[in-house]
Amino acid sequence: MIETRQQHAWKARAERERALLKAYSFKWYKDGDSWLLFAPGGEETTKQVALQEIRELQKSKPWHEVVRWARDLKNAVFLDSETTGFGKEDVIIDIAVTDKDGKVLVNTLVHTERETIPKAAQDVHHIDKAMLCNAPMWTDIWPDLADIFLQHPVIIYNADYDMRMIRQMVERYGLQMPAVTSHCLMKKYSEYCGCSRYLKLDAACLHFDVRRKNSHRALADAQDSRHVLCGLANVGSIDGHVQESFGW
Repeated sequence: MIETRQQHAWKARAERERALLKAYSFKWYKDGDSWLLFAPGGEETTKQVALQEIRELQKSKPWHEVVRWARDLKNAVFLDSETTGFGKEDVIIDIAVTDKDGKVLVNTLVHTERETIPKAAQDVHHIDKAMLCNAPMWTDIWPDLADIFLQHPVIIYNADYDMRMIRQMVERYGLQMPAVTSHCLMKKYSEYCGCSRYLKLDAACLHFDVRRKNSHRALADAQDSRHVLCGLANVGSIDGHVQESFGW
């Protein structure tokens, strides 16, 4: 059966709506023969109400101070990491940095002495122990990372977490932590949307039509963060090239 244009459009719309609801943390639960939708705060809602809330969050605000912040950034780099977990004994096993033009400055797995990678972490980033056998040690890559930190402001989606993990790695190996100017893109995007909760990178990417290719790997997430920041810098732009006037 050949799919008509109308059917294709309806299917695409339905897929985008499902993606939006998931990205903005609305969840479906089955109750008998029915499906119920719940908002991030736990209250029951409807799809129409949820999508309207998302539209409100995504309203264009060219006057917003976060847009000015994105336009005024100079010489920034974008970092992301993947880890074995969230605890004090967990380690970074994948890290990447790109510059403002998308050039890859660092992109490497990181060797760990841990015998296994917890399944919960593997389910997110799909990195297993075998993939790390020939990866460099943290001490091997740290000089390049430290040099980048000294020269550039660093943009990270959920900077508090990544910077905490980096500091843990530095302490673990007895290294010196330089002064770092970091900015949390998650907080900035959530502030731009006027949202009291922190919004996922998936939500920010959908907002600015960034097509995610390999989410939850360090390089892909660093690149997607760059595209989100470009999206913020271009809010209200007619020709889509505002960034070139602001050092981008």
